[in-house]
Amino acid sequence: MARILVIEDDLRIAELLRVPIVAAWRRGDVVPNDHPLYLGMAGHGAPPTVLERLRGADALLVLGCRLNEVTTYGYEIPAPGTRWAHVDLEPRGGRAGLRPPDLALAADARAFLRAALNRLANGVLDAAVADARAARNAADRAAFEAASVVEAGDWTGPGVHPGRVVATLRRLLPEAAILTTDAGNFAGWAARGFRFRRPGTFLGPTSGAMGYAVPAAVAAALIHRDRPVVALVGDGGMAMTMAELETAVRERVRPIVVVFDNERYGMIRMHQDAGRSRGIATDLGPVDFAAVGRAMGGRGVRIETDDAFGPALRDALAADRPTVLHLVVDRRWVSVNEHPFASR
Repeated sequence: MARILVIEDDLRIAELLRVPIVAAWRRGDVVPNDHPLYLGMAGHGAPPTVLERLRGADALLVLGCRLNEVTTYGYEIPAPGTRWAHVDLEPRGGRAGLRPPDLALAADARAFLRAALNRLANGVLDAAVADARAARNAADRAAFEAASVVEAGDWTGPGVHPGRVVATLRRLLPEAAILTTDAGNFAGWAARGFRFRRPGTFLGPTSGAMGYAVPAAVAAALIHRDRPVVALVGDGGMAMTMAELETAVRERVRPIVVVFDNERYGMIRMHQDAGRSRGIATDLGPVDFAAVGRAMGGRGVRIETDDAFGPALRDALAADRPTVLHLVVDRRWVSVNEHPFASR
């Protein structure tokens, strides 16, 4: 409840000041993503419009965020010339790679927002400034929406189109569904194309730890037995913690695990290729993850085409056991920015 109140106050202050909101890395549910002032989640997979807007900001108000390497794009943000204030229980006076804030305030985010709203209750913008900001925000939101399309491209296989998988999740999952994600390039499609509509619906590691999604989904399903829970994980991360499916079966919860399988540690290999080094220890052998799901006492479905995913997801949502949806992914789908249609 406290988190919901903070989010409501976040929106009120943004609306009063006519300023946009950008979520920190893996905090995409901080405000409803359909709000006109929401411009996306910073970090891996974000549309380029997010970084462009952050680079061009004259000021940033950072609330309850530690500004890690991913959120700051390698400590590029806040950009030179951008004034910024940091409000947190432990605000940073400066850290490796990040210049100190112009204003650091040790405060609970909700208490700060309430005090700020009281100060701003009578308004702070004249009509001309308010209109100019509203026009800019509308243009920024339109650019964000256009840059967030992930399902484009006439893909016929082999395997699934990751963006279409995310578009299907976005269409079929109810508002209360909880999404967990693992580390890996596959997560970029969800970071860009999924839309969170309420707080408390997204769990993901901000440290890049692999193997998080499945146990996080089991935990979320144990706490919220009445809500759908979907884990997004690569084949590498799945192999690290897939034994937790047995826990889900034993505890009678029914998370859905969507495995993006390209038989590779994709992000690590991408960095190796970018560094012009030879690929080392990044190839993985074939694993029948659908059979793993069944062996653990749950359900398992292997999916090789886009058309098969929607019906399989509907069946999983209605099932009384955990389900593994094993997606075959061609290796040409390197990342949300590097794929068969990236240059077209």
